[in-house]
Amino acid sequence: MKKIAFGRCSNWEDLVRSTIDPNEYSFECVDFDNFDLSQADYAVPVDLVDAARLRNRYGGRSEKYLIPDARVLELCADKKVFNETILASDFARMIPPIYQTEHRVFPYVLKKRNELSGQKTFVIRHLADERPHIAHLNSDEYFCQAYVPGRVEYATHMLIVGGTVLYHSTNRYEMAEEFSVKGTHLAPARAEPGIDIDHGIIDALRRLLKTIGFNGTCCADYKIVDGRIQLLEINPRIGFSLFRDINRYLRAYTEALQALARPVAG
Repeated sequence: MKKIAFGRCSNWEDLVRSTIDPNEYSFECVDFDNFDLSQADYAVPVDLVDAARLRNRYGGRSEKYLIPDARVLELCADKKVFNETILASDFARMIPPIYQTEHRVFPYVLKKRNELSGQKTFVIRHLADERPHIAHLNSDEYFCQAYVPGRVEYATHMLIVGGTVLYHSTNRYEMAEEFSVKGTHLAPARAEPGIDIDHGIIDALRRLLKTIGFNGTCCADYKIVDGRIQLLEINPRIGFSLFRDINRYLRAYTEALQALARPVAG
């Protein structure tokens, strides 16, 4: 039986307990600042704080965990810089345009640069929507991006190492109304976990992630317009709904670490 140390799961712990295979894994949720990693076979960071704590104590490389490089985490964490970086690459068509504040066009999305739960992301349809956010418009902590139409959004969880996708699962979400932002403060009207997604979508995400040097676990949020990905964000961490498929993910995660730990032949 493999012992897994998850990061600060908070209210996710009950969900893990209800889904994890007790014959294959035991687990606990820990504070990596105060946890001795020798007491676990593998460590799974849940958020960026967990990854930082593991890096600070044990370094960026380990036989017990997979975390993206610090520069990649920083890139993904700053939504504006991430979008600008991809817009300047061969994957620009996957990114909704960014507006200069003085040239914004309704409807648009006002986003906080460093925010992961959707609570500081606002769809601005017209002047009436905009008035409460004037201070945000004038703040460097926010930026304006074109609104991607449609009530359907996808979240693809991925484990990628060396440009190879070792695990992926996709959920489909449908919002009750247009101009809604899925997040902790607004749940979708309908959720379909574990849907079949076109291989071309997974491969496009893989190639983008490989380009920025991403290794580890992430969750890509996007819409599909005319068959093309319109990327909303890359969260460089485990997404909440991944825990519904935790056993398949852990098998891929632990097998990846075992493979990385094997000595190179010859």
